Amino acid sequence: MSYYQYYRQQPGWGTPGYQTGAPPRPLFVPQSGWRGRHFYRAQASGLEGELDQELFEHVWRDGKPHIGRKIVISEARKWHRRIYGGVDFPGRLLPHELGAAAGYEAFQQWTMYGQVYRPVLRGEKEREKEALAGIAVGEATKLAAAITPGQRRSFLAETGAIAIGVAWKLRKEAKEEQEEWEEVQEEAIGRRGGRPRLRKRRSSFTYGETISSDSDEDRLEAANLTVPGRYPPMAGGAGLGIRSPAMGTTSYMPAASTPRTTTILPQTTGVPSQQGGTVYRQPAVTSNAQASIPAGHRRIQSSPFPNPIPQTGSPTRRPAG
Repeated sequence: MSYYQYYRQQPGWGTPGYQTGAPPRPLFVPQSGWRGRHFYRAQASGLEGELDQELFEHVWRDGKPHIGRKIVISEARKWHRRIYGGVDFPGRLLPHELGAAAGYEAFQQWTMYGQVYRPVLRGEKEREKEALAGIAVGEATKLAAAITPGQRRSFLAETGAIAIGVAWKLRKEAKEEQEEWEEVQEEAIGRRGGRPRLRKRRSSFTYGETISSDSDEDRLEAANLTVPGRYPPMAGGAGLGIRSPAMGTTSYMPAASTPRTTTILPQTTGVPSQQGGTVYRQPAVTSNAQASIPAGHRRIQSSPFPNPIPQTGSPTRRPAG
């Protein structure tokens, strides 16, 4: 059974409020010598009578133009919601639509169940990329078989190649966000009395709206302040509308547009762990807490009004002398 069919059997499928939740755990156990083709065949298992055993090699060898096609991740998220969630489900689907949705789903599986895939890959980056590619092509093959069965190899190859491209983009962006968050935290801890260096936010693809390098959000992140409507990036898929198992089910969480009051967090404190090293924790802060801006920091306005509200009445004059 494909993941699409699994989601389709869940209560509420096809309604506007439906959320796909966490994908089911893989039914296979990877072996130490596996390459991309093995992950492909394992992911696409259940279609033995119809499965093109050589499809992954064909995509891996000849599908580079489609793998490199620029696909906006917000579009992949949209197609994932429409197809796997059944929300506004289209009648006929093209390879780039199926591939975008399958690649998004493949990365969610990779993120949720990394403990299943990664141990046998031993942290080798190229093997991890190839394994994720195999999972993406396998997922795309099962999705196409469930929705548009009987397609030619050319259709499936293009769908699988696009799925690889989307999964790789998501993986790259997740790693960059995690690395950047760690750098900001280390910088804030190491420069307690100084002004944190402001850096431009990196992005390997477009989210749908561009964040400028001098926006309030970047200043807040660089100054180690809370950002309205944002969570700290987590290894895997935070910031992409994906939750980790510890946070519960997957959901689509666009950034909040309603203005909120920005709260300055107190300095992090180090607590020795039992395993050695130091665990840094953020003290709890209430919304009414008063905080001061250290010398050298410019106060960031969090008011929803673009300009100060004019005062009524006339100012009081100080007598001369």
